Amino acid sequence: MAKNYDGPLYAPWSAVVKGRGFDPIERRKYEFGGLERSSPNIARLISELEGSYHLLKCLGFKEDMDLIQSIKGKYYKLYFGAVKSEKHD
Repeated sequence: MAKNYDGPLYAPWSAVVKGRGFDPIERRKYEFGGLERSSPNIARLISELEGSYHLLKCLGFKEDMDLIQSIKGKYYKLYFGAVKSEKHD
């Protein structure tokens, strides 16, 4: 296996990425409103909410479970609306 850099076979991550910079297009995804409101992204959000709901259930936080349940309802409606509009596009 050939090495393309001066250093050991296993270089620290900082040496591997040195000089490459950070892609500004990728960076936008991590800013407020940086992700498209598509059905896959909304499904990811719902998945996180479902996980939070389950953990709250296991810990016995009923009031917070109810709050997450109402938030989930909002995003399930948004998800199914996005799926429907994406089918028509």
